Amino acid sequence: MESNLSINQSNHPLASITFILCHLVDLLPLTFQWEATCQSCSDILWGVTDRFDDVILTVGSGGTAAGVAIGNFLTGSHLRVHAFAVCDTAEYFHSHINETLNSIGLGDTVRSHDIINIHEGAKGLGYGISKPEELEFIKTLAQQTSILLDHTYTGKSAQALTNELRKHRSKFKGSRILFLHSGGIFSMFDGRLGDVLMQSAGETLVQNWMNPEDEPTIV
Repeated sequence: MESNLSINQSNHPLASITFILCHLVDLLPLTFQWEATCQSCSDILWGVTDRFDDVILTVGSGGTAAGVAIGNFLTGSHLRVHAFAVCDTAEYFHSHINETLNSIGLGDTVRSHDIINIHEGAKGLGYGISKPEELEFIKTLAQQTSILLDHTYTGKSAQALTNELRKHRSKFKGSRILFLHSGGIFSMFDGRLGDVLMQSAGETLVQNWMNPEDEPTIV
Protein backbone atom coordinates (compact mmCIF):
# COMPACT_ATOMS: atom_id res chain seq x y z
CA MET A 1 0.00 0.00 0.00
CA GLU A 2 1.34 3.43 -0.92
CA SER A 3 0.40 6.90 0.27
CA ASN A 4 1.40 10.02 -1.59
CA LEU A 5 1.81 13.08 0.62
CA SER A 6 2.72 16.41 -0.98
CA ILE A 7 3.95 19.13 1.37
CA ASN A 8 2.29 22.30 0.16
CA GLN A 9 1.78 24.34 3.31
CA SER A 10 5.20 24.58 4.91
CA ASN A 11 8.24 26.83 5.03
CA HIS A 12 10.54 23.86 5.32
CA PRO A 13 13.27 23.42 2.64
CA LEU A 14 11.63 20.11 1.68
CA ALA A 15 8.29 21.80 1.07
CA SER A 16 8.31 21.16 -2.68
CA ILE A 17 9.19 17.48 -2.37
CA THR A 18 6.65 14.65 -2.59
CA PHE A 19 6.97 11.75 -0.16
CA ILE A 20 5.66 8.31 -1.06
CA LEU A 21 5.19 5.90 1.83
CA CYS A 22 5.73 2.38 0.59
CA HIS A 23 6.95 -1.12 1.36
CA LEU A 24 9.83 -2.15 -0.88
CA VAL A 25 11.11 -5.67 -1.41
CA ASP A 26 14.88 -6.02 -1.21
CA LEU A 27 16.43 -7.06 -4.47
CA LEU A 28 17.96 -10.54 -4.34
CA PRO A 29 20.15 -12.02 -7.11
CA LEU A 30 17.91 -14.96 -7.90
CA THR A 31 15.93 -15.09 -11.13
CA PHE A 32 12.47 -15.77 -9.71
CA GLN A 33 12.96 -13.29 -6.88
CA TRP A 34 14.33 -10.72 -9.31
CA GLU A 35 11.22 -11.04 -11.46
CA ALA A 36 8.93 -10.36 -8.52
CA THR A 37 11.09 -7.53 -7.22
CA CYS A 38 11.41 -5.93 -10.63
CA GLN A 39 7.61 -5.87 -10.81
CA SER A 40 7.46 -4.29 -7.33
CA CYS A 41 9.92 -1.54 -8.32
CA SER A 42 8.18 -1.02 -11.66
CA ASP A 43 4.88 -0.58 -9.84
CA ILE A 44 6.46 2.12 -7.68
CA LEU A 45 7.98 3.91 -10.67
CA TRP A 46 4.89 3.50 -12.84
CA GLY A 47 3.31 6.89 -13.50
CA VAL A 48 5.91 8.94 -11.64
CA THR A 49 8.28 9.45 -14.57
CA ASP A 50 5.97 12.06 -16.07
CA ARG A 51 5.67 13.97 -12.81
CA PHE A 52 9.18 13.81 -11.32
CA ASP A 53 12.79 14.41 -12.31
CA ASP A 54 14.64 12.81 -9.38
CA VAL A 55 13.90 10.02 -6.94
CA ILE A 56 15.50 9.88 -3.48
CA LEU A 57 15.89 6.85 -1.22
CA THR A 58 17.86 5.71 1.82
CA VAL A 59 20.44 2.96 1.42
CA GLY A 60 21.50 0.75 4.32
CA SER A 61 21.98 -2.66 2.71
CA GLY A 62 21.73 -1.93 -1.01
CA GLY A 63 18.75 -4.04 -2.05
CA THR A 64 16.22 -1.25 -2.43
CA ALA A 65 18.77 1.00 -4.15
CA ALA A 66 19.61 -1.75 -6.64
CA GLY A 67 15.95 -2.48 -7.34
CA VAL A 68 14.94 1.13 -7.95
CA ALA A 69 18.07 1.98 -9.98
CA ILE A 70 17.77 -1.08 -12.22
CA GLY A 71 14.00 -0.67 -12.51
CA ASN A 72 14.53 2.93 -13.62
CA PHE A 73 17.17 1.82 -16.14
CA LEU A 74 14.93 -0.87 -17.60
CA THR A 75 12.07 1.60 -18.01
CA GLY A 76 14.10 4.18 -19.89
CA SER A 77 16.12 6.04 -17.22
CA HIS A 78 13.64 8.90 -17.08
CA LEU A 79 14.53 9.67 -13.46
CA ARG A 80 17.84 10.46 -11.82
CA VAL A 81 18.16 8.10 -8.84
CA HIS A 82 19.87 9.25 -5.64
CA ALA A 83 20.61 7.06 -2.62
CA PHE A 84 21.76 8.52 0.70
CA ALA A 85 23.95 6.03 2.56
CA VAL A 86 23.49 5.71 6.33
CA CYS A 87 26.40 3.28 6.63
CA ASP A 88 29.45 2.04 4.69
CA THR A 89 30.67 3.94 1.60
CA ALA A 90 29.45 4.79 -1.87
CA GLU A 91 31.91 2.35 -3.41
CA TYR A 92 30.63 -0.44 -1.18
CA PHE A 93 27.10 0.01 -2.48
CA HIS A 94 28.21 0.47 -6.08
CA SER A 95 30.03 -2.85 -5.77
CA HIS A 96 26.88 -4.50 -4.40
CA ILE A 97 24.75 -3.13 -7.24
CA ASN A 98 27.33 -4.22 -9.81
CA GLU A 99 27.19 -7.75 -8.39
CA THR A 100 23.43 -7.67 -8.82
CA LEU A 101 23.76 -6.42 -12.40
CA ASN A 102 26.18 -9.27 -13.13
CA SER A 103 23.85 -11.84 -11.59
CA ILE A 104 20.92 -10.86 -13.81
CA GLY A 105 22.93 -10.58 -17.02
CA LEU A 106 23.21 -6.80 -17.25
CA GLY A 107 26.82 -6.50 -16.13
CA ASP A 108 28.12 -5.95 -19.66
CA THR A 109 25.36 -3.47 -20.47
CA VAL A 110 25.47 -0.95 -17.62
CA ARG A 111 27.33 -0.30 -14.36
CA SER A 112 26.15 1.07 -11.06
CA HIS A 113 27.82 4.48 -11.44
CA ASP A 114 25.76 4.98 -14.62
CA ILE A 115 22.36 4.45 -13.01
CA ILE A 116 22.54 5.77 -9.45
CA ASN A 117 24.20 8.58 -7.48
CA ILE A 118 25.15 7.46 -3.98
CA HIS A 119 25.66 10.27 -1.46
CA GLU A 120 27.77 9.68 1.65
CA GLY A 121 26.62 12.67 3.70
CA ALA A 122 23.90 10.88 5.68
CA LYS A 123 25.95 8.57 7.90
CA GLY A 124 26.74 11.12 10.60
CA LEU A 125 28.41 9.55 13.64
CA GLY A 126 27.65 6.05 12.37
CA TYR A 127 24.86 3.58 11.67
CA GLY A 128 22.05 3.94 14.20
CA ILE A 129 23.92 6.66 16.15
CA SER A 130 22.07 9.96 16.38
CA LYS A 131 23.37 13.48 16.82
CA PRO A 132 21.13 15.94 18.72
CA GLU A 133 20.65 18.05 15.59
CA GLU A 134 19.41 14.98 13.68
CA LEU A 135 16.75 14.30 16.31
CA GLU A 136 15.80 17.98 16.32
CA PHE A 137 15.45 17.85 12.54
CA ILE A 138 13.03 14.90 12.80
CA LYS A 139 10.94 16.72 15.39
CA THR A 140 10.86 19.97 13.41
CA LEU A 141 9.97 18.22 10.16
CA ALA A 142 7.11 16.39 11.88
CA GLN A 143 5.82 19.67 13.33
CA GLN A 144 5.96 21.54 10.05
CA THR A 145 4.88 18.87 7.59
CA SER A 146 3.16 16.05 9.56
CA ILE A 147 5.67 13.56 8.10
CA LEU A 148 7.27 11.15 10.57
CA LEU A 149 10.82 9.98 9.88
CA ASP A 150 12.99 7.61 11.89
CA HIS A 151 16.44 8.36 13.29
CA THR A 152 18.30 5.44 11.69
CA TYR A 153 17.28 5.70 8.05
CA THR A 154 14.87 8.25 6.61
CA GLY A 155 15.60 11.05 9.10
CA LYS A 156 19.30 11.03 8.27
CA SER A 157 18.74 10.85 4.53
CA ALA A 158 16.14 13.64 4.53
CA GLN A 159 18.47 15.92 6.47
CA ALA A 160 21.34 15.11 4.10
CA LEU A 161 19.01 15.80 1.17
CA THR A 162 18.20 19.21 2.65
CA ASN A 163 21.91 20.04 2.83
CA GLU A 164 22.51 18.84 -0.73
CA LEU A 165 19.65 20.94 -2.07
CA ARG A 166 21.10 24.00 -0.37
CA LYS A 167 24.72 23.47 -1.40
CA HIS A 168 24.76 21.29 -4.52
CA ARG A 169 21.49 21.79 -6.36
CA SER A 170 23.19 21.06 -9.69
CA LYS A 171 23.50 17.37 -8.73
CA PHE A 172 19.76 17.02 -9.27
CA LYS A 173 18.12 16.71 -12.66
CA GLY A 174 15.24 19.06 -11.86
CA SER A 175 13.01 20.53 -9.17
CA ARG A 176 10.35 17.80 -9.14
CA ILE A 177 11.76 15.46 -6.49
CA LEU A 178 10.24 12.25 -5.13
CA PHE A 179 11.38 10.86 -1.76
CA LEU A 180 10.68 7.16 -1.15
CA HIS A 181 9.86 6.69 2.52
CA SER A 182 10.69 2.99 2.76
CA GLY A 183 10.14 2.33 6.45
CA GLY A 184 12.06 2.25 9.74
CA ILE A 185 9.27 4.04 11.55
CA PHE A 186 9.11 1.68 14.54
CA SER A 187 12.57 2.71 15.73
CA MET A 188 11.01 6.05 16.68
CA PHE A 189 9.58 4.34 19.73
CA ASP A 190 12.88 3.24 21.29
CA GLY A 191 12.92 6.30 23.57
CA ARG A 192 15.69 8.18 21.79
CA LEU A 193 13.44 11.08 20.85
CA GLY A 194 12.25 11.47 24.43
CA ASP A 195 14.79 14.12 25.46
CA VAL A 196 14.05 16.19 22.38
CA LEU A 197 10.34 16.10 23.08
CA MET A 198 10.86 16.92 26.77
CA GLN A 199 12.80 20.04 25.77
CA SER A 200 9.74 21.05 23.79
CA ALA A 201 7.43 20.78 26.81
CA GLY A 202 4.93 23.62 26.65
CA GLU A 203 5.30 24.12 22.92
CA THR A 204 2.43 23.50 20.55
CA LEU A 205 3.81 20.51 18.67
CA VAL A 206 0.80 20.08 16.40
CA GLN A 207 -0.02 22.90 14.00
CA ASN A 208 -3.05 23.43 11.84
CA TRP A 209 -2.81 23.58 8.06
CA MET A 210 -2.52 27.19 6.91
CA ASN A 211 -5.48 26.69 4.58
CA PRO A 212 -7.96 24.01 5.70
CA GLU A 213 -8.89 23.37 2.07
CA ASP A 214 -5.30 22.36 1.19
CA GLU A 215 -5.14 18.91 2.68
CA PRO A 216 -2.51 16.28 1.91
CA THR A 217 -3.54 14.01 -0.94
CA ILE A 218 -3.80 10.34 -0.02
CA VAL A 219 -4.03 7.85 -2.91
